[in-house]
Amino acid sequence: MSSGILQIAAAAGSDLGNARRKPVVDRRPDQRMDDDWVLNRASLLSPEDRAVVEGFYSKGMTAGQLARLMGVHPGTVRRRTRDLLRHLRSPLFSFILAHRSQWSEARQQVADLHLLQRCTLRDTARRAHLTMHVVRREVEHIKARYEAMGFEPHTQPRSRAS
Repeated sequence: MSSGILQIAAAAGSDLGNARRKPVVDRRPDQRMDDDWVLNRASLLSPEDRAVVEGFYSKGMTAGQLARLMGVHPGTVRRRTRDLLRHLRSPLFSFILAHRSQWSEARQQVADLHLLQRCTLRDTARRAHLTMHVVRREVEHIKARYEAMGFEPHTQPRSRAS
C-alpha cells in the first residue's frame, strides 16, 4: 500500500477527520442509509480505493485533507471519489454481486479482482494464478451474461493514475 493510504488509515484514530472548518450537520436518514450502502459495497474494493471512500464517507474527511495525506491535488481526490461512486452504483457491480455465488471459483476471482477491484488483466492473472487467456475468457463470459440480461454493454473504466 502507498504511504498516503496508510496515512488515511492512521487518520481514523487522529483528530484529522474531525478537523472540519464547518460544524458537522446531521444528515437526513436517507443520506445516512446511502452512506451505509456505499461503505458496505466499498468493502469489496481494493485497499487503496476503499481507503478513499472510507476516508470521505466514514471519517468525514474533506477532499483537501485526503489530498494532503495522499500527496495529490484535491481535484484528483474528488474525481477519484466520483469515479468510485459511479463504479459502486453501476449495474455491472450489482449484477456481479447478485450472480457471483453461482459461478466457478476462477470466475469469482476474475470478477472480484478485475471487475470489482479494478485490477488490470495482468494483475488479475498473477494474483488469481490464472493465464491471461483464462482471465480474458472469464471476463468475456461475465460481460456476455450481463448483456444477455438486457443491460447495456459495459465499457472499461478509465485507468487510474495511482
